[in-house]
Amino acid sequence: MEKQDKVLAAAVLARIQAAKVDIQAQMAAAGLRERDGWRLLEELRTTPEGTAFVFRPVHTRLDSPPMESTVLVNSEGCPT
Repeated sequence: MEKQDKVLAAAVLARIQAAKVDIQAQMAAAGLRERDGWRLLEELRTTPEGTAFVFRPVHTRLDSPPMESTVLVNSEGCPT
């Protein structure tokens, strides 16, 4: 069971890292730069399907654009 847990954890981590790379690329393409006050917000959402790791741009004074990258982990711990 421990080996399976490590495999699942590695799979979740890989998906999270890919989601961060994806949203950072979207932010760069949209001109949302850190030096201009943009940050990457990371949040967890509970859904009927499982736990969602959500990554999206945020600024302290400006409205955020409708972009995000999400990784859903189901109740068995598998990223979907």
